Amino acid sequence: MKTSQRMGLSIPLILGVLGVSAQSVAAQESSGQVRQRSSLIEEVVVTAQKREQSAEDVGIAISAFSDDTLKALGVTDTADLTNLVAGFAYTDSGFSIPVYTLRGVGFNEISQTATSAVGVYIDEVNIPFPVMTKGANLDLERVEVLKGPQGTLYGRNTTGGAVNYISKKPGAEFEAGVSAAYQKYGQSDVEGYVSGPLSDTLAARFALRDIRSSEGWQYDYTRPGAELGEVDKQSARFLLIWDADEDLSFQWSVDGWRDRSEPQSPQYYQFRSFSALPAAEASENVQNHPTAPEDDARATAFNPERELGLDQDYIATSLRTDWHFSESTTFTSILALQHFEGMDRYNNDGLNVSDLDYDTDTETTAWNAEFRLSGFAFDDSVQWVAGYFYSGDELEDTRFTYPTESSGGYGGIFVRQVDLFSAQDAQSHAIFGQAEWQASDEFKYTLGLRYTNDSREYDACTRDADGTTAVLFQGVGALQRAGLGDVFSVLTSDEVGDVGQVVAGLLPVTALSEPIGQLLVGAADAGLIDLTGDLSGGPGVGDCVTLNSETNESGLVRGGLDEDNISGRVAVDWTPSEAMLIYASYSIGYKAGSYPSLLSATDAQYTPVTQERIEAFEVGMKGQWYDGQLKVNSSLFRYNYEDKQLFTVFKDPIFGAIQRLDNVPESVVQGLELEVQAAPFAGLYTSIGFSLLDTEVKDYVGIDLNGNSQDFSGNELDYASPMEVTAVVNYEWPVLGDYSASIGLDGKYSDAAQGELSNDPITVRPSYFILNARVGFRPYDGPWNLQGYVRNLTDEVYFNSTQFQPDVYVRYTGKPRIYGVRVDYEF
Repeated sequence: MKTSQRMGLSIPLILGVLGVSAQSVAAQESSGQVRQRSSLIEEVVVTAQKREQSAEDVGIAISAFSDDTLKALGVTDTADLTNLVAGFAYTDSGFSIPVYTLRGVGFNEISQTATSAVGVYIDEVNIPFPVMTKGANLDLERVEVLKGPQGTLYGRNTTGGAVNYISKKPGAEFEAGVSAAYQKYGQSDVEGYVSGPLSDTLAARFALRDIRSSEGWQYDYTRPGAELGEVDKQSARFLLIWDADEDLSFQWSVDGWRDRSEPQSPQYYQFRSFSALPAAEASENVQNHPTAPEDDARATAFNPERELGLDQDYIATSLRTDWHFSESTTFTSILALQHFEGMDRYNNDGLNVSDLDYDTDTETTAWNAEFRLSGFAFDDSVQWVAGYFYSGDELEDTRFTYPTESSGGYGGIFVRQVDLFSAQDAQSHAIFGQAEWQASDEFKYTLGLRYTNDSREYDACTRDADGTTAVLFQGVGALQRAGLGDVFSVLTSDEVGDVGQVVAGLLPVTALSEPIGQLLVGAADAGLIDLTGDLSGGPGVGDCVTLNSETNESGLVRGGLDEDNISGRVAVDWTPSEAMLIYASYSIGYKAGSYPSLLSATDAQYTPVTQERIEAFEVGMKGQWYDGQLKVNSSLFRYNYEDKQLFTVFKDPIFGAIQRLDNVPESVVQGLELEVQAAPFAGLYTSIGFSLLDTEVKDYVGIDLNGNSQDFSGNELDYASPMEVTAVVNYEWPVLGDYSASIGLDGKYSDAAQGELSNDPITVRPSYFILNARVGFRPYDGPWNLQGYVRNLTDEVYFNSTQFQPDVYVRYTGKPRIYGVRVDYEF
């Protein structure tokens, strides 16, 4: 089995420097003052099983964080949350879309319409696509990270786990507050809320957040003075609760966000042509472009002729009803509607020329409904829940691609613009149930099952944008129909022919790829094709050009997918004492099959991936000692990972190595996690989080980045760091009589991880260690709190992902050292 680079700095040294880790945070300080605080660690209440429970009483590995913790550590979205949880990873897809991986389980797909293997929920409403999660971190009560498959109560697309965001609710008294932060690069972050009763039965809460900057944090190392990375994001939430009577209540929410920021540009670090044709090389501007400096996280390059930016909007509304129609039974319904639109311009190659640039136009509508009954039976010894879930998604994705100076990326064909169109209509129906039997004071048994049917209809193709692509694909199709077989294998540098003959007055000479033109002329001279006949009457501007792999004709690709799944969980909880819980579980999770959204040469690229499945075996322990001054959570797990969904390449007989989705038949994931929280005396809180992970492909033969067949058996899964350590320490002490001061450190070490499944050394994401610091000052009983902070204190240059774009390898950097100040005020 392959091993990754190990931490040069030993774990004992890290613990000695920090004293701690970041699985919860020093400041689970949601309220209270130093003089009132005991040395006990705050109890965290979670809703992991659709009802409120102490996290220490739930036989599931959970990391939970209060809103104050998230603010103190600068968490603004789910991507930042990965810095607090060992074994939780974030990567950038290249389209400002987060890709989440938990315990080595993730789906590293590039499109905005791709679903995640880690589900995200806001107040129990599923957020189906990662791009929609960007505004989730607003006015929160807490966040819960549930590790491992959640196939019973959460259903599809939770093979890795689930992230639950719980918003703050209005109370019986008026509340209002504001937080304002200002940091390096002219970035301000202002958040405010107002909450309170409108009548004896009606209460409301409104929250608003604005994040913007006056300068970009990236600069172009090839053009002095050029900057990128300005931020312009806003989010809002309105929540209304009506207690109609003692047994009936309604919760209605509307939330949304907009993002007009400049997307991050990657760093270019190595050239490698993607073309299958010797004569179809990238331009000299691409081949001779300087690589980014290795020691500067801010450095990038981008095309001065393109104005990069996001134009994204998201709005959602939900209605929850809770009806306690008997002493032992409650009916709950949750109805939700979400809509996302984005028209964005990206630089994906890290170059100041257009090797491969994208514009995207995406529109997604998602709705879901859940109806469930829950209650107690058999003298309250059995607690149960049963329900029905429905979701529907409508997705439309158009991508405008400009391979102006590339080697032709998608098969060596020279074009100036080519467009992608895809539309999907997906539906999911599920019934589920779970029962927990408290057999005795010490033993509890859990059984849960879920049946799901997922269906999907799909239309997609690559479309001609300017008249060039249609003729080229018609030409290639004609050559295939003539029986030439592998088009590129018969093309040599000695091929002759006048390209002008190919166009025959149809198009300018410059519109065609010279190698393809030469081959067409050669075929015509040999009498294999008729240029005027075979290249006429085909698709034109705006038409589909994707080739049917059987007929070699261009057209729209249609498909459908219909799958059934049974998932579930069996668990035993043993409570040998009030201070300890030991649990063992067997669970099954799955992720529904899907179609890709990508440029295609042939319909084979639109072959869907079928559902992936995980069988998870886990044992764990949760305990607390010394009157709550010490808490320890640990877990040991093994996953049998079947049909992992993978974004990869395959060898097309016409165009060589091109992109598609595929299933990896068999993999194994196993690991160990440890979380320790300690509060040895008043004012001091420490925590340590540790994750060891071992992943291995057991059975898969695929194609590497060079287009060669490879047996992937024995390889590690992508972005599954073998070891991670997260750490936090916070100390608060009284000063000046009625005030307190605080100081804290938090950090994360992540071992080197593979960037893709072939484990090519050039795509390895190196190990990194980031350290953050903060100081605070506040009055004991006053309404304000002042904090100064430095993030990435040592200015570590690190990367969250590496990618291969046609012709270039690129990497996405983490942000450099940033310092700032924040003030909170409650009215």
